This record gives sequence, structure tokens and C-alpha cells, in this order.
Amino acid sequence: MRSKWNGQIRLRIKFLPSAFLQIKPRITVRILTVSTGMVNPAGQCLMLAEENCDMSGHIMGLDDLPPELLQMILSYLDVQPASTTKLYEEPTITSTDSVHQPLKNFSQTCDKYRSLISPYLFRFSTIQCSDSVLQASEVAEFYGLTPLDNRVQDFLEFIRQQCLSQRVQSLVISTTHNAEVDRLFLSARYPARGLGHLWTSIFAVIRPYIVTISAPPSILAFLTSRVIDLSDEWAFKMQRHTLQLRISADISRTNYPKPKEANKLFEIVPWDHCSLNEGSSIQVYNTYQYEAMVQPSILNEFLHRDATLRLLTSLRSFDYVAIFPLQGQLETMLSFLFILPNLQRVTVQLAPQKQNRILEDASRVQRSLHSDLWMELETVFFLLAVDLVHKSYCSINELICYDYQQEALRETLSRGGDLMSQHWQIIEDGHWKRIETS
Repeated sequence: MRSKWNGQIRLRIKFLPSAFLQIKPRITVRILTVSTGMVNPAGQCLMLAEENCDMSGHIMGLDDLPPELLQMILSYLDVQPASTTKLYEEPTITSTDSVHQPLKNFSQTCDKYRSLISPYLFRFSTIQCSDSVLQASEVAEFYGLTPLDNRVQDFLEFIRQQCLSQRVQSLVISTTHNAEVDRLFLSARYPARGLGHLWTSIFAVIRPYIVTISAPPSILAFLTSRVIDLSDEWAFKMQRHTLQLRISADISRTNYPKPKEANKLFEIVPWDHCSLNEGSSIQVYNTYQYEAMVQPSILNEFLHRDATLRLLTSLRSFDYVAIFPLQGQLETMLSFLFILPNLQRVTVQLAPQKQNRILEDASRVQRSLHSDLWMELETVFFLLAVDLVHKSYCSINELICYDYQQEALRETLSRGGDLMSQHWQIIEDGHWKRIETS
């Protein structure tokens, strides 16, 4: 890259702690002059070293950089969204909230930086939906179109006005619990059409590569036009599930698949990756004959309806995250995987992460026996291994188990892990690939 000062340069960008950015955002810029190999640090005032002045001898500050170069520097303030970095954590109401927002903080310093950062600022967008998005009358739910929540409308209008339609790469919709939707499912009056034209309205304005929904199980089913069994929900007491759908980032804006005229999220574009985090099942172990309980899950309906659903043929990879799921739910998940004709990679995480202290929370563990939890986990992973090894007709050729990468869990998972290692190639701990046979 050649700029208005003499010589070619390479930038080294050093960021101050994000906590400091909340007070007064600053970047320290170092310029390395290739001809001399000398590294010249900028000071706290964002001034470049004297050797890198322009032709008139003026010491150059951040504001003196060309807009294109300044925009490139500021883009490094961007961080991955919480919807991606926290995807394997137990879902909570704050799972999609980013603690560090350096790009947003910096954009609030002045209009100039705001305009430069704007193209990056809304790449990862979140819509916090209030209950009103789900509270149209029952008549409207079943016989008409449900009005979009004001926040959704405002978001789409803002994107249009600011010409940011091509900039949004990820969209998160986060909602709260809604008792009315629960009553509809429990009364068998399934709102299978969900929110009508919600998804067609959104995809008419933006073309996201990633869509994430964080919501209670019933609301997730409602937003995705699925039917869900809530008859045993009282025993599981699941607060939230997280669904994430992705389409390959290699697809450019020019050849992004044209959204179908459909009101079902699963059908609107050919998603090639799906992640489903169904949270913790630990509280069901407090109940009598917990083995017979049916977990609320959107996966169940895939086994009975929409056999030709677009999602079933487009998926190439699937991630399943849960905490101590029951054997019955694991069997449901496997049945779902085996009807996906082009699925190649499966990733699972079935135990709490190291930082998760759920087993130390007496209010959640209650009467559950730790031995029951670990025994169920061992059985579940062994059944997963057995099915993958012996059902050679399925297209799955790669398995990643994040639990197996925790040394403390390997003994518990050893039966399944040993079986996988006997029949599949070990790439690393917890990562196997099917051995190709001629």
C-alpha cells in the first residue's frame, strides 16, 4: 500500500483495553518503514513518529490518514458477536449480549468516525423482541397475518434508510417467555404458521449469512413454524433454547440464493449449517421415572412432518449442545441426523463446560443424584458412537465431541470413545473421521 508519505508501510495496531474505550477510545498506531526496518511507536496522543511525517515535515496524526486507511484501521476494533462466541454455553437471557463493544464505543466519539465505522457497526445486528410480537389475537394468529413487532419494523426501516442492507451479515432475534403461546401448544391448537410473513419481510431487506434465535422452547417453535410437545415441560423447566442457521460465507452478495416466497425460516434459503443448543435437562432428574419424560424440542416434528423440507437436503454440518440430555432425546437427535442425506459433520457437547457451575447450584440439582447424571451421559455418548459406527449407510463422516477434549470427562466417555477409535481415524482427542473404504 502506498500513501501520501514517502515509502511503503505496514501497520501494526495495538488496542488499549476495552474498558478504557468506554471512557475515551484511542488506538496506538505503529508504522514500520520497510526501507529502514525501524519501528516508530505512536504516542498516547495518536501522533505518528517523526520519521513518518509527510513531505512538508508535518507530524501526522490519526486524522491525517487517508479515509480508506483510517477505515481499515478502525475495522480492527470489531469483535465476534456473542451469539457466536457463547453458542456452546448454557443459553440465558444475556447469551446474545456482547460485554465488549469497542467499535460501538468508538463510533460515539465524533461524526467523522461514526460515518467511517457505520458499514461495520451493523454487521452483527440484534433485535430484542418484546412480547408484543407474539400477542396478536388468536383470530389473527390463525386466520390472518400477525403484525410485526415495532422493533422489527423500526430495525428494517433503519436499515433501508441508512442503505445498510448489504452490510448485515448476522441477525439475532431474542425474545422472552410468553404464556399465551404455551397455552396454544398445550391446547393442541398449534400455531404452525408461526408469525406469518416475518421471515419474508426480513429477507426482503437484508441477506444475512447467519440467523440466530434465542428464546424459550415454545417461542422458538413458534418463530420457526414448528409444533412442540410441552406436556412434560414442567419437569424440564428449560428457560431458553438457541437455534443458529448459517449459509456459507463463501457465497458473495451477487450470488446469494434468492429467498423463497415462504414464511418458514427453514425453507427461505438453503442453509448448510445448523446449531441447536437445548440447554440443561438437569432438573428432570428430580422427577420419578425421568427416563420416560419427553423433552420439549423442535427436532421431534422433523421426524413426522415436512419430509421434503429444504433444510433436510441442504444441511452439511450440525452442532448439538445440551447438558445431560436424556437417552430419549439423544435418540430423537440421531433419528433427525439420519434423515439428512448430505450431512457430513456432527459436533456434540453433552456435559457442562468447565466454567459452568451448574452441579454446584443446589436450587437446580435439588434431589438429582450425580451418579444418575454421569451414567446417563456415558450411555448417551456410547449410543451415539454405536449408531455412527454401525449405520454405515449414513453420510456422516466426521464427529467432534467437545466433552472428550476435557481430560476429566474422558473416563466417563471412554466406552464410546474407544469404539469410535477402533473404527474411525483419530484426528485429535474428541475428533474422529470415518475411514474411507474402497
